[in-house]
Amino acid sequence: MDKAKLKLTRVSYLINAFWYLEILGFITFIGTFLTSAIIRKQFVVMLPVDFSQYNVRQIKTLNDTFENARLDSYSGVMNFHVQSSLENVSFMAFIYILIFSVILAVTYQLKGIFENFKHNQHFTTINIKRLRVIAIVIILAPIIRYILSLIVNQILFSNLRLGPFLKLLPSLSIGFLITGLLLLMIIEIFKIGVDLEEENKLTV
Repeated sequence: MDKAKLKLTRVSYLINAFWYLEILGFITFIGTFLTSAIIRKQFVVMLPVDFSQYNVRQIKTLNDTFENARLDSYSGVMNFHVQSSLENVSFMAFIYILIFSVILAVTYQLKGIFENFKHNQHFTTINIKRLRVIAIVIILAPIIRYILSLIVNQILFSNLRLGPFLKLLPSLSIGFLITGLLLLMIIEIFKIGVDLEEENKLTV
C-alpha cells in the first residue's frame, strides 16, 4: 500500500510540474506571438490542404488584408502571411488561447484527481465529476476545431484567390469523439459503483 501511495504521490508531483510548465509555455508562446506580430507587422499561418497538382504555387490576394500565399503540396501545408491588424491578431490569439485552454482544462482535472488519490480518495464523487469534465472536453475539442476550421476557410476564400484546384481540410476527428463517449460510459459504470458503496456506508 505504501509503495502504491508513493507512486501516486510521484505522479501527482509530475502532473503538478507539467501543469506549471504548460502555463509557462502558454504565456511564453502568446508573448512571442504578439511580440513577433507587432515587430514584423505580420505573422505566418500554416494550414493543411489536400493534394494539389502544383508543387509550389503563388496564391494571389484579393485585397490588402492578406499577402500572397505559397502552396507547398509536397508537405500538404499552405503558408501565408497576414497583416498584424488588431482584428487579425485578436482572432489568432483567441484561437491559440482556446487551444491552450482545452489542454489546461484536462491537465487541471488530472491534477485534482491525483491530488485526491494522494489522500486516499479514489473512487469518489468529485473524481467522477472530474473524469466527466475530461470526457466532455475530449468530445467538444474536435467539434470546436472543426467549426473554427470552417470559419478560417471562409475567411481565406474571401481574401485569397484559391481557385478550384485547392481545397482546405476541415476534418472532424472521429477518434476523439469515440474515445470521449466510451470514457463517459465507463465513468457512468464507476458512478454506479460509487453510489452503491455510499449507500452501503449509510446502511452500516
